[in-house]
Amino acid sequence: MDPAKSKRGHVEFEAARPSLYLIQVYGTKSSALYPEFVKEISDVLRRLKTNECVIFWGDFNAHVGNDTGVWRGMIGQHGDVGVNDNGRLLLQVCCNKAVKILNSSF
Repeated sequence: MDPAKSKRGHVEFEAARPSLYLIQVYGTKSSALYPEFVKEISDVLRRLKTNECVIFWGDFNAHVGNDTGVWRGMIGQHGDVGVNDNGRLLLQVCCNKAVKILNSSF
């Protein structure tokens, strides 16, 4: 991983199954570099076993909007109105992997 593109920390808790992974992220603001950042997230999700859980937190530098009609179950109604290119990429990965973006839910 190139630190100039994105930053990611990783903590794993070994306890009773399922395993829980906490991953801190900082996504690049560059729309040219953002696809690689989203690919890293997708790769992490792809490697998870069915009994494992992951929580990503940090700054994704993405605006995902609040259109719960289009992104039903993926986002909440309390996000900003606008969606940017980074947000669309992040939403697509989350939709494909059945991952929820919770910061707009509260």
